[in-house]
Parts: sequence; structure tokens; C-alpha cells
Amino acid sequence: MIAIRQLGIQKIYFSPIPTGHGYTKCEHGTFPVPAPATAELLKTQLLKSVDIEKELTTPTGAAIITTLGEGLRTTPEMRILQIGYGAGSNDNPTVPNLLRILIGEVTPNIASDEMWIVETNIDNMSGEVLGYVMEKLFEAGAVDAYFTPIQMKKGRPGIIISAMASESRLPAVELVLFNQTTTFGIRKYKVIRTILTREFKEVDSRFGKIKVKIGRYNGDIKSFSPEYEDCKRIAEERGIPLKQVYSIISKELENIMNI
Repeated sequence: MIAIRQLGIQKIYFSPIPTGHGYTKCEHGTFPVPAPATAELLKTQLLKSVDIEKELTTPTGAAIITTLGEGLRTTPEMRILQIGYGAGSNDNPTVPNLLRILIGEVTPNIASDEMWIVETNIDNMSGEVLGYVMEKLFEAGAVDAYFTPIQMKKGRPGIIISAMASESRLPAVELVLFNQTTTFGIRKYKVIRTILTREFKEVDSRFGKIKVKIGRYNGDIKSFSPEYEDCKRIAEERGIPLKQVYSIISKELENIMNI
């Protein structure tokens, strides 16, 4: 953690995790690899099949990487600045016992990523339950979730439940749909998002300091939004309608950012 802070690391990604195979001795006996604690920690993560009869990922290692980072199948788009290696003492004739770390910066102009859309059609669930399903989808790691009204067979009104998630969170999102809805199946497909690069700043306004989310495209500001919680606090403290707070702050931000 000290190194992460000193290096100014803001986001950590890791490749699919090799666990090895065979058996390992634990305090409570001999268990198959990965050990029970490791397997529990690696739920929903991408694993890599490696033909090495040895425990390659320990519970401690699994806890650290899954707590601090996000799993990806490929290296994220970035400009590499530094490369570091760590070597272990246990040599293997087929695979180098090395940990490689790449430190880089995200391309500042345009951000894009590959996501999955998972969908299912439902015509026999109440609105209360559907609202609960949406909460669970976000808890499972969906970056977006929404309902679309449709007309299904026999003229019955129905709902498409759609969720967007990264590949590492896809199994957890699918499990929510199977556990929490009446569906007998889902469909999924990949999409490419092009998103504004985002930054958060604290700016001065007539109401005091507020946090603002700023979106840029090719370096130019294309969108900005004052944080809801700050606007809500101001509205409640001063007895002003929330929409009026948004309007006043938005006009001030236009002048500050020269939009």
C-alpha cells in the first residue's frame, strides 16, 4: 500500500490468474488446488489454466489482488512508463517464476472499453421485485442497468431487463438474473463503449465549494455536472428548490470553464 501511494497509482488491473493444479497441505488437511479460501476469493474472477502441479496462488495473494485490482483478459489501453519484475525462488522448467508490473497512464484524449450487454425478457414479475433486481445487478458490478417495456407473445406486456458489465463481472451479473428473476435463459453480446475521459474537481461557487464531474473529448470539455449530494446539501441548508440550485451552479460553471 505504501508503494501504491508513493507511485500515485489510481487504478490496478490484473491478467487472468493462474492457480495451478494438484493438492496442497493446509492447517486442516490436504485440499485440491486452489485451496478453499483461495477458490472463495477468486469467485467471478478470470482464471488461467496452467499445467503446473503446484499451488500458484495463495489465499493471501488472492485477497490482495482481488481487493486492490480489477481483472481483465487483455492489457488496458495505456502508455507504458515503467516496467518492474519480481522473481521468486521456486524455479519451474516450463514457466518463469516472475511477476511483471507495468505502470502507465491512460490515453488522455478518448477512452473506450469492451463491455457485455446481458438481457432477458420477463412478463410475470411485479414492479417491486424488478426494482430489487436492479439493485442486485448494480451490487454485482453492473455499470448500467435499465428496463425496456415490450409486448410479448399472446399480447402480454413485458419488460426487457438489460445490464452492462465488464467481462470480469459478467458471471456475477448473470447469476443475479438466474437467482432473482423468473427467466429460463439470457442472451448476451459484446459492445464497445466510447466514453468521455472523466475528472473530478472542486470549484468555488456562490454557495461555497462544490465537486464537479467533467467530461473531455480530445482534451476539450464536452460535459460537466455538479455532484448531486453537494447540490442536495445546499438546497436543504438554504431552503432553495434543488432544480434552482442546479441552474445557478450550472450557469456559474459555464463561465468558469468557458463553455
